[in-house]
Amino acid sequence: RRHILLERSWTGRGKAVIRSLPRSSHTVHRFKVDEVEQTLLISNNSGSLIGGLKVADITSDEILWSLPAVSNVSQRYVEAYAHVEYDSTHGYLVFNR
Repeated sequence: RRHILLERSWTGRGKAVIRSLPRSSHTVHRFKVDEVEQTLLISNNSGSLIGGLKVADITSDEILWSLPAVSNVSQRYVEAYAHVEYDSTHGYLVFNR
Protein backbone atom coordinates (compact mmCIF):
# COMPACT_ATOMS: atom_id res chain seq x y z
CA ARG A 1 0.00 0.00 0.00
CA ARG A 2 2.81 2.43 0.88
CA HIS A 3 4.44 1.83 -2.50
CA ILE A 4 1.20 2.68 -4.31
CA LEU A 5 0.70 5.85 -2.26
CA LEU A 6 4.28 6.92 -2.91
CA GLU A 7 3.94 6.22 -6.64
CA ARG A 8 0.75 8.32 -6.80
CA SER A 9 2.47 11.16 -4.98
CA TRP A 10 5.42 11.20 -7.38
CA THR A 11 3.10 11.25 -10.40
CA GLY A 12 1.07 14.12 -8.97
CA ARG A 13 -2.06 12.09 -8.27
CA GLY A 14 -1.54 11.67 -4.54
CA LYS A 15 -3.19 13.57 -1.74
CA ALA A 16 -1.01 16.40 -0.45
CA VAL A 17 -0.53 16.57 3.29
CA ILE A 18 0.30 19.94 4.77
CA ARG A 19 1.91 20.02 8.17
CA SER A 20 4.15 22.34 10.11
CA LEU A 21 7.40 21.27 11.64
CA PRO A 22 8.58 22.62 14.99
CA ARG A 23 10.95 25.55 15.03
CA SER A 24 14.29 23.91 15.77
CA SER A 25 16.51 26.81 14.86
CA HIS A 26 16.25 30.48 14.06
CA THR A 27 19.21 30.44 11.68
CA VAL A 28 18.53 27.53 9.33
CA HIS A 29 20.58 27.45 6.15
CA ARG A 30 19.92 23.93 4.90
CA PHE A 31 17.89 21.07 6.26
CA LYS A 32 17.12 17.47 5.40
CA VAL A 33 14.26 15.38 6.76
CA ASP A 34 14.59 11.71 7.67
CA GLU A 35 10.97 10.55 7.54
CA VAL A 36 11.82 7.07 8.80
CA GLU A 37 13.70 8.24 11.90
CA GLN A 38 11.49 11.35 12.26
CA THR A 39 14.49 13.64 12.53
CA LEU A 40 15.55 16.93 11.01
CA LEU A 41 19.22 17.58 10.11
CA ILE A 42 19.93 21.33 10.15
CA SER A 43 22.97 23.41 9.20
CA ASN A 44 23.03 26.96 10.51
CA ASN A 45 23.83 30.17 8.71
CA SER A 46 25.77 33.04 10.15
CA GLY A 47 24.63 35.40 12.82
CA SER A 48 26.21 36.07 16.18
CA LEU A 49 27.41 32.45 16.14
CA ILE A 50 29.20 30.76 13.26
CA GLY A 51 28.32 27.40 11.72
CA GLY A 52 26.83 24.49 13.55
CA LEU A 53 24.88 21.33 12.81
CA LYS A 54 21.85 20.02 14.71
CA VAL A 55 19.72 16.90 14.63
CA ALA A 56 16.25 17.46 16.07
CA ASP A 57 13.29 15.18 16.73
CA ILE A 58 10.47 16.29 14.40
CA THR A 59 7.63 15.64 16.84
CA SER A 60 9.09 17.06 20.05
CA ASP A 61 11.53 19.65 18.61
CA GLU A 62 14.15 18.26 21.02
CA ILE A 63 17.76 18.61 19.86
CA LEU A 64 19.09 15.04 19.85
CA TRP A 65 22.71 16.01 19.21
CA SER A 66 24.66 18.86 17.75
CA LEU A 67 27.99 20.20 16.66
CA PRO A 68 27.56 23.64 18.18
CA ALA A 69 27.82 27.00 16.49
CA VAL A 70 30.55 29.13 18.05
CA SER A 71 31.66 32.75 18.00
CA ASN A 72 35.38 31.89 17.76
CA VAL A 73 36.23 30.99 14.15
CA SER A 74 39.14 28.74 15.15
CA GLN A 75 36.88 26.53 17.30
CA ARG A 76 34.09 25.79 14.83
CA TYR A 77 33.18 22.25 13.80
CA VAL A 78 31.04 23.25 10.82
CA GLU A 79 31.35 26.39 8.70
CA ALA A 80 28.51 28.86 8.32
CA TYR A 81 26.36 28.10 5.26
CA ALA A 82 27.61 24.49 5.12
CA HIS A 83 25.93 22.26 2.55
CA VAL A 84 24.14 19.17 3.89
CA GLU A 85 23.19 16.01 2.02
CA TYR A 86 21.42 13.09 3.65
CA ASP A 87 20.45 9.57 2.67
CA SER A 88 18.92 7.20 5.23
CA THR A 89 20.94 4.28 3.82
CA HIS A 90 24.36 5.94 3.79
CA GLY A 91 24.14 8.68 6.43
CA TYR A 92 24.90 12.34 6.05
CA LEU A 93 27.57 14.49 4.46
CA VAL A 94 28.37 18.08 5.37
CA PHE A 95 30.85 20.09 3.39
CA ASN A 96 32.01 23.67 3.41
CA ARG A 97 32.24 25.97 0.46
